[in-house]
Amino acid sequence: MNKCRTWVQETGINVLHAAFGFLEWTEPNGKASSFAPLVLAAVEIKKKKTREGPEFWVNGTGDKAETNMVLAEMLRLNFDVDIPKFEGGSIEDYLKKVAELAPASLDWKVRRQVAFGVFPSARMAMYHDLDTSKNSFDENEVISTLFAGSATVGAAPFADDYEVDHPDVEKKVPCLVLDADSSQFSTLVDVADGRNLAV
Repeated sequence: MNKCRTWVQETGINVLHAAFGFLEWTEPNGKASSFAPLVLAAVEIKKKKTREGPEFWVNGTGDKAETNMVLAEMLRLNFDVDIPKFEGGSIEDYLKKVAELAPASLDWKVRRQVAFGVFPSARMAMYHDLDTSKNSFDENEVISTLFAGSATVGAAPFADDYEVDHPDVEKKVPCLVLDADSSQFSTLVDVADGRNLAV
């Protein structure tokens, strides 16, 4: 639970899931088998103290259960196997469909198990964003500047702090939802000016 809480605090993403069904497979000439969840549903676990000891309550977050897309992408790329997307309904029916896909080259088993764990898959969106077959990065000005550099001579690698009380600066960021120190405020000013920056 602590690991999940850290993810939520740092990224705003809940990575605690209930995993329904696991795929176990062994590659050709492989000695060790691999094991991965098939269907993931985001959950929250709350701990309550009672006279008999701690109780743990598990609740869904309201998000739909989904196919483990990290596993699906790995199977597609490495073994040319497309597992179907879970679109609701019976978990058992879905597990049967996956079991029927067993390629001849793999020792393929579907396990009827349920587990709770931290399954971060937020990076899949970034993975798809970086797909060079879908995007042309050589024409992107920001990426070109990042990798090839710019013609600016003597530019400092760090941004300067602005005088936050100066009227011309203050009007660029008139309202703050939370308190900000001078460097955070200066970052907001740079964003308001349309500058590209890494924080």
